[in-house]
Amino acid sequence: MADWFYHKNGQQQGPIDGGTLKQMVDSGQILPDDLVWQEGMAQWMKASQVKGLFAAPGGPPPVPVATQMGPPALGPDYATGFAQMYGQPVPENSGMAIASLVCGLLICVPLCSLLAIIFGIIGIRQTGSGRRGGQGMAIAGLVLGAVGLVFFLPMSIAILLPSFDRAYETANRVKCASNERQIGQAILLYSNDYQGQYPPDFVTLLKTENITPSVFVCPSSNDTPAKSAAELLSGGHCSYVYVGQGLTAQTVSPSTVVLYERHDAHGGDGVNMLFGDGHVEFMPKSNPLYVNTVKQ
Repeated sequence: MADWFYHKNGQQQGPIDGGTLKQMVDSGQILPDDLVWQEGMAQWMKASQVKGLFAAPGGPPPVPVATQMGPPALGPDYATGFAQMYGQPVPENSGMAIASLVCGLLICVPLCSLLAIIFGIIGIRQTGSGRRGGQGMAIAGLVLGAVGLVFFLPMSIAILLPSFDRAYETANRVKCASNERQIGQAILLYSNDYQGQYPPDFVTLLKTENITPSVFVCPSSNDTPAKSAAELLSGGHCSYVYVGQGLTAQTVSPSTVVLYERHDAHGGDGVNMLFGDGHVEFMPKSNPLYVNTVKQ
C-alpha cells in the first residue's frame, strides 16, 4: 500500500503507512479539515473527504483512485493553495505589492524605480506570512525598480544636471547682489562720517565700517574671505572692482557705477553692478554699459 502525506500546522509531514494514518485519525492527531495525499490521488484533499478514513475503528484504509507521482503543489503560494483546497476566498493582494509592480513598470522614471524598490520590500514583508497575496508582484516590482535605478538613473541625472546648475547659479547671483548692497550701505555710512567722501578703497572701508571680509567674495568665484583687512587685496580674496575713488555723495548720480564684478564672474554671462543710488543690477555682457565699464 502506498504511503500517505499530510499537512499539519502549515508543514508537510510523512510519509506514513495507511495503518499509522488511521491511528492518527482515531487519536485526534489528524482532524477532518487537515489535508492528506497519497500516490495516485489527483490533489490534496481534506481528510474527511477520503472515503473510509473516518469510518468506524477497524475499517479498511482508503484506496487510491488515480495515478500521480509525488505530492502536488498547493497553489501559487501557500496561503492561496490552502484557501483553494478549503473552498475559502483567496487572500487579498497586498496594495504595496501592486504599487511596486506598477512603479516598476515605469522603469524610465528614476523616482518610480525608487518607489518600486521601497514598495516591493514592504510588499514582500506583508505577503511573507501568507495572509495576503501578491508576493510575486512585489518581487517583480523590486527587480524592475533595481534595474531602473542601475540603467536609467545616470541618464536622468545627466539630463537634469544642467537645470540644477542653472538654479544654483541663479542663487549665487542673488547672494552676490546682496553682498554688493551690503557694501553699498557701508559706503553710505562712510560718506556720512567723512563729509560725503567715498572711501578710497575696500581696505579702508573694511577697517572703518562694520562689515566682514566674506561680503567681498562672490559665491560663484573661487575666492575665499580674507583673514584681515591687509590681506583683502592681496589676491583671491576680493571678487569686486571698486571705481568709487574720488566720488562724493553730492556728485554721484543714480546711474553712476560704484563697483562691479570681474569679467569672468558667473561663467562669463555678465556681472552684478552697484550704482550710486544703492541698487544692484545684473548686466549681461552684451549690454553697452558692460562693454564700456568692465575691464577684460
